[in-house]
Amino acid sequence: MTRLLWVIIAFLGVFQVKASKLDNGKHLVVGKLYPFSNKEVELTASWIKQRESLNITWLESLEPDRLLHNFRVAAGLPSSAKPLEGWEALHIGLRGHFVGHYLSAAAWVVEKYAGTHLTHNLKYVVEGLYECQQVYGSGYLSAFPETDFDILETRFTGVWAPYYTFHKIMQGLLDVYVHTGNEKAYKMVLSMADYVERRMSRLAPSNIEQMMYTVTANPSNEMGGMNEVLYELYRLSKNRKYLDLATLFDPVWFLESLVWGEDILSGLHANTHIVLVNGFVQRYEATQEQKYVTAVVNFWNMLMHAHTYANGTSSGPRPNAVTDTSVSAEHWG
Repeated sequence: MTRLLWVIIAFLGVFQVKASKLDNGKHLVVGKLYPFSNKEVELTASWIKQRESLNITWLESLEPDRLLHNFRVAAGLPSSAKPLEGWEALHIGLRGHFVGHYLSAAAWVVEKYAGTHLTHNLKYVVEGLYECQQVYGSGYLSAFPETDFDILETRFTGVWAPYYTFHKIMQGLLDVYVHTGNEKAYKMVLSMADYVERRMSRLAPSNIEQMMYTVTANPSNEMGGMNEVLYELYRLSKNRKYLDLATLFDPVWFLESLVWGEDILSGLHANTHIVLVNGFVQRYEATQEQKYVTAVVNFWNMLMHAHTYANGTSSGPRPNAVTDTSVSAEHWG
């Protein structure tokens, strides 16, 4: 839910009030919200500033060659770095996604505090990823093999959310471009989007529909914010094909239910679907289509009034738990 909250907070950055006179002589006050930039916020001495410094120190401690290790291994390039563990271990299907988060976080820091050690590390990681992408020659870039997508497209199960990880890398590279002006990162994310477009163009509509039907306890096609990053890419590039591609990652069954105000959230994997709503926000920003605002507002009201605990969180056990995860977390009840 973090990114959705950030979208809302960003919209609350600057509030411009405009008064319009109605026919009856009264005034209607209309507010328009604008996000403020990263550079417009300065933290003074406080526990929040201490946390920021702690996070930056940790980001600077991460070794670029370790971050790149799994990508180089997947691309057949030599690497003598010590592999990362945990979620980035070589046997984990989501390996590579943390590097996407790293790119995003580092980009924000470099934008605000240029000249730090992190500036060099960020550029080094982007260059390393570029070398890996060039090996494939197709725009593909990940720390897992392309065959994971083949399995997803034909069996719809048996892999661990390849689009989820692909999105994190795309979003990270796009953030590097937006916040630091790195043109190579922008070309890389365009190439990744083109790769996805070619894959999707080969699939029958029924296959795509089945891939996007994510109602199981832990969907193999947890696609992350693929729609969100592609809508952002469309707004930046003005290339219509990215708008069309993003639309494929708006599951019709989910979107239309929200538009009509039908509450189908109970039992859905929260991690999979909440980020899709972020994408609906970006769609409205890009096209001003009212149905996407309706979907977002209806989702928010459903979530707040029927699926949120007293402490503010909404993710917990699945009503019909069938997997280890769904017994305790990550689902709407």
